[in-house]
Amino acid sequence: MTKPAKPIKAPPAGLRQRWRARTSDWRVWWEPNATQRAAGFEAVELDGTRPTWSVREAEKLNRQASGPARTTAPAATAAGNSIDAVCVSYMASPRFYNLRPKTQQEYRKDIARILEKWQGSDMRKLTKPVVHNWYEALYDEHGRSVSRRLIKMLSILMSYAELKGVIYANPLHRMQMITPRPRQRTVAWHEFDALEAAAIDAGDEDMRLALYLGMFQGQRVTDVYSARAADFVSYEDGTLVWRIVRSKDSQLERLNYLVIHPDVRPHLERAIATAQDPRARIIKRLDGAHYADTTFPYAFAKIRKAAAEACPSVADIQFRDLRRTFSDNARHANIPSDDVDDALGNTAGTDARLRQVYMPQSDARAAEAILSIERPRTSLNFKTRRRA
Repeated sequence: MTKPAKPIKAPPAGLRQRWRARTSDWRVWWEPNATQRAAGFEAVELDGTRPTWSVREAEKLNRQASGPARTTAPAATAAGNSIDAVCVSYMASPRFYNLRPKTQQEYRKDIARILEKWQGSDMRKLTKPVVHNWYEALYDEHGRSVSRRLIKMLSILMSYAELKGVIYANPLHRMQMITPRPRQRTVAWHEFDALEAAAIDAGDEDMRLALYLGMFQGQRVTDVYSARAADFVSYEDGTLVWRIVRSKDSQLERLNYLVIHPDVRPHLERAIATAQDPRARIIKRLDGAHYADTTFPYAFAKIRKAAAEACPSVADIQFRDLRRTFSDNARHANIPSDDVDDALGNTAGTDARLRQVYMPQSDARAAEAILSIERPRTSLNFKTRRRA
């Protein structure tokens, strides 16, 4: 097959595109020029499946690189001890660029929010009391999840600053924060039926397949909408398997072989049969474009809203709840936790917090444990001996 056309026809300055034959996709990134590199800017990975977003990010980076506040290297401010300098150094380090692309994207957003508050500040002055006051303000304004995530990101930067000798020790180590309650929502079968019916009514067979891959295969949403026709292989005995390098294992490149559930197979085979290119994604939007982290939730929300008209309880369901439901159903089928871990691709069987999310306490299993206790039907006769 010939190399497909570049995803971005008119790239802005600094945006680069390169075809990767090994992974059969386009690498898209922003490359600073010599002057920008001297000012502390480094290359930034973008997303070839999201050309509009990549163009916006490249244009934003161009504006930042040409702004008057960034004409000198950030490391020159505050004798290299500013949080700006630490952020630039961290994002240019192997600790950052070895992260999976999705994690890099999330970290960039969190770092940008941290800089909105602390830009130009000396890292040595961000003591635990100072940061704790900010944490409480974040908690009051945004809640426990956002506040905890930003403080954890700041702690990562602090740990890196400690390694670089900017600060003596990370003051945020073991900082006490309120832990968000783990989400334990599962999807009942009548709720799944309502979601499937809404997808059918919308003529969205690809979303219907996504629902099945989440409910019956237990995979993460990124891995679901990134699946390609070539990822599925049929063995000689007729078994269909999913060859998958899961998104959180992308750096390890660990290949897994997941058998396809019989209920998933007819929907999957339809998608594979209609795929024009085996290397193309089989789950797409109705307009034929690829899904991304920012577009899939909206498409699912549309299906969920339609389903809620017939089944109101689905209104609070998130797509990730299908994965959680998979593990809960497997546990109630008496599948060992290690086997459920292998299917999920995590360590819910041994990690206490993950176990609360994917294998919460079950009254039904508790009832089985209680009713399994049996008293012996016969009693032993003990004869006592008299002392001589």
